[in-house]
Amino acid sequence: WVAPGTLVMGIPLDDLQECRTFTCDDPSMDLSEGPVSGKRRSLTDAACLALYLTSCLIFLTMAYAGYSGGDPRKLLLPRDYRGQYCGLGGQAQWGSNPDLERADRLSYMMNVSGTVEGIVTQLLCSSAAEAALQGLLDSADLEKYLCACCKRPCKSCLHVGDVDDLLTSRQLASRIADKMADLTDPSRALQLFSTSGANGGAFSSVLLSTDDHFVPTCAKRCDGGVYNGTAHRLYSYRPSPDSPWRVPWDALSRDLRPAYEPIRRTVARQFLFRALPMEECQYDARYCVPFPGISFSEGLGGYCTFQVASDVASAMGAGLEALGFGDLRSKASTTLGSAMGDVLATLDVLAIVASSALVFGFLCMLVLRFFVKVAVW
Repeated sequence: WVAPGTLVMGIPLDDLQECRTFTCDDPSMDLSEGPVSGKRRSLTDAACLALYLTSCLIFLTMAYAGYSGGDPRKLLLPRDYRGQYCGLGGQAQWGSNPDLERADRLSYMMNVSGTVEGIVTQLLCSSAAEAALQGLLDSADLEKYLCACCKRPCKSCLHVGDVDDLLTSRQLASRIADKMADLTDPSRALQLFSTSGANGGAFSSVLLSTDDHFVPTCAKRCDGGVYNGTAHRLYSYRPSPDSPWRVPWDALSRDLRPAYEPIRRTVARQFLFRALPMEECQYDARYCVPFPGISFSEGLGGYCTFQVASDVASAMGAGLEALGFGDLRSKASTTLGSAMGDVLATLDVLAIVASSALVFGFLCMLVLRFFVKVAVW
């Protein structure tokens, strides 16, 4: 049943009843050859067909390139601080990189720069260091140094650090030596985390700020930081070239004046770290320094999970809660979620492809809405 007044191609159905056998007298209403006369019929979507074939060719080319040079394992493997994949050989990495095929675990080493930042600031901004630098730096470098220490008002100075001042060279050497001994001597791990230690509990919450104190690196096993051999490498800390401490640090390390000899020895000797040998950690020595008192256990998907070293935990006993590690157990329960989050973070290629497909799909539908009348008769 068709409702009265129904329109077909803008013409009332009642007016078309006499033309349903295609014998009507009005040529404009003759539909025997479709809505377009055979004399006027032609291909109207040749350009669209060419674009479609071109897009198919591009898709097949990209699919072949991705399949021939890609590795599906990269979607799940953990990645170190440079973005290299743990468990893949050098040829499977980007550029010229070490062979990490045997290092299929993601562990964490000390971020030396972030860890010693507070100690370095106290050393360089002390009254003793300022007196020494007055005769070593030129006016421009001295002004930058005073600005970095907030001893002079400047735009980059947001707040004045709350640290104890060191008035003499000998006081500086003694205080910094005690603090650095906790970081460089694994046997003093308990003092490092203790609020009564030389660092005053400054490292009691390292697990709550892992990005500042740890660097993700690929390792052969999660307990790789426990090394009992004698083939350690030595890493001597030096501020990065873009750090405001670089010029003052280098100046103090070269100062041969007898009055400031304790400061020079402190800079040269107290900031030496023992790093794992190359066969245990295939990175520069600065990225292979284990954090004292922190160990790791096997996790899911090649991810190592944080835990307090057994000797430190037993020595702390009931004080473990008070030293910032009280929620370590709850952190361990969320390790699986964090690991899955890290896995999802590596799916950048899939996310880009899916988003692009969605966007281009909507664009095609939008364009088709305006050109469907041209492409379809």
